[in-house]
Amino acid sequence: MRSAICWLDSFAAIAFLSDGAYARSKLSYKIVEEWTIPNGGFGRTIVVNKVNPTEAELRSLGQKLRQYTKSERNALIFVYDDERAARNRLAAFREELTEAETRYHDRHAVAVYARNAQTGFHQFKLHPKGLDGPVVIVPY
Repeated sequence: MRSAICWLDSFAAIAFLSDGAYARSKLSYKIVEEWTIPNGGFGRTIVVNKVNPTEAELRSLGQKLRQYTKSERNALIFVYDDERAARNRLAAFREELTEAETRYHDRHAVAVYARNAQTGFHQFKLHPKGLDGPVVIVPY
């Protein structure tokens, strides 16, 4: 699927899809965790304001994150659609959650934005149906 993004303001965009349809994205987010990356940049865990955001909405968010981090050496941003799951990110990575908590966490983890200016690695990995669903990689 090919798409083009038309920015309306800093928080809204229209994504024009190849089939002629469009999706207006008003995804906003709040930061629930933040840390410094030692050789420059930051990491964050954020929660979007909509459960089950669409691929088009996540792509629009990726463009926002791309613009926001353009002057950073490194950026790593974990995107969730549920605050409880977001706050359990570290426990999930450490495998400290119960099986039910892990399933809940995985269902609400919807994307990871990564930028490393030194290596040139820069992508937004989308999993709109959670970690067990399909993956879409958006290279920048």
